[in-house]
Amino acid sequence: MDGSEALTELDLGWREEPLGLARLAAMARRNLWLIGLGLVLGIGLGLGYIILAQPVYTASATIRVDLDRGGPADAATVMRLDNHVALIESDEMTAAVIRELGLDEIFDARPGRLQRTVQEIRGWFGLDTDPGPDPTPGAEAGTADARAEIIRVVGAALEVERIGNTAMIAVSYLSPSRRLAMEIANAYAESYVETARAQAQAVNDARVSRLQERMEDVRRKAESALETARRLRFQDGQPVSDAADLTRQVAQLKERLADSEIEAKTTRARLDVLSGVTDVAALPVGAQQTERIAELHGNLVATTRRLDLLRARDASAAAIAQLEGMIADLRESLTQELGQLSDSLELRLATVVATRSSLEGELRALMDYGRSASWSQLQAAEREARVYQEMYDGYRKDLETVYLQSTRPEVSVTSEALIPVSPSFPRYKAVLALACAFGLALGVGLALYREWSR
Repeated sequence: MDGSEALTELDLGWREEPLGLARLAAMARRNLWLIGLGLVLGIGLGLGYIILAQPVYTASATIRVDLDRGGPADAATVMRLDNHVALIESDEMTAAVIRELGLDEIFDARPGRLQRTVQEIRGWFGLDTDPGPDPTPGAEAGTADARAEIIRVVGAALEVERIGNTAMIAVSYLSPSRRLAMEIANAYAESYVETARAQAQAVNDARVSRLQERMEDVRRKAESALETARRLRFQDGQPVSDAADLTRQVAQLKERLADSEIEAKTTRARLDVLSGVTDVAALPVGAQQTERIAELHGNLVATTRRLDLLRARDASAAAIAQLEGMIADLRESLTQELGQLSDSLELRLATVVATRSSLEGELRALMDYGRSASWSQLQAAEREARVYQEMYDGYRKDLETVYLQSTRPEVSVTSEALIPVSPSFPRYKAVLALACAFGLALGVGLALYREWSR
């Protein structure tokens, strides 16, 4: 059988027989060297890429945002965190970092050689109407376009993101230099914290100034209202401080009037009893209102009984006359005591009546004052003073809260960036894994092509 017939049979075998694992294993054994060659080639390409690629290092600093000051809504919290992220990524923050670290001397903002060549060719043909900044280093340092380009270049390697659902923000910077990556990441974090604190302090100072102005204005108004109330209170000669004091004084006057009314009725009743006495010997118990009167009445009754006994026994006229003299003296003394008591009660009744009249006058004056326009003005002035005092206390509490917040920074650096140990790009293991996969696929592809070509 010649070579053409063998190729025909091999070709027919590929076309007619199914491609199973046994045939693939046989093919691999026949082309093992070719598969190994492809694998070695892939690994070599991967190692060459790793060796030739410029490693990039990532350094990260962490910033914590105090979320206790905002509202409880989750949406508001997320918006505040996003605002912090946007401010860190802003051009103003990048410009501050550039000034702090002098990055305009490190980063070259001039266009690359290829871009400059294309611009020159377009300029020859008159196609470029905007030649751009002067390519000389000395001229570009002072132009706005050069500064904007440096900001763009520096900011392009910045990565700022929130860490999960926490209040932490990661500030990462990518650079071929480990130390530069660390310095720039820390500079971003510290510059933003200082800027945020300065802005917060400015806001707090403005709030403190506004609150102090309002407190001073409210204090002046409260003092003016109190002065008006004091003037209204003393110009009418009424010793009343407020509505509660007025109510208390009215109640006291009514109570004293009631007591005087009871005393007057009691005194009149005692006088009525005394005025109804016609015979001191038959003095009723209600008229015996003092111990002296009771004693004299008791002696008079006892002496009268002794006289009756002597008369019944037919005693001597001298003894009877003596007892009659004693009875006369007792009657006269008792009559005098009753007269004195009656005069005392009449004087006391007159005093009670006069006191009651005076109390009624005071009560009418006080109640008239409570219904007067002066009292209404006084009440209005006191209410105004209380309102201003409550406003003053509220502003004072707000001021204390502002002072408390100013001592607790809203943004702080929780962890500074450290010098990275391994590069974030390229990832050696991932590149080698991809290179092995590529080399293996290349070797298998070459093996399949060789088998097919036979």
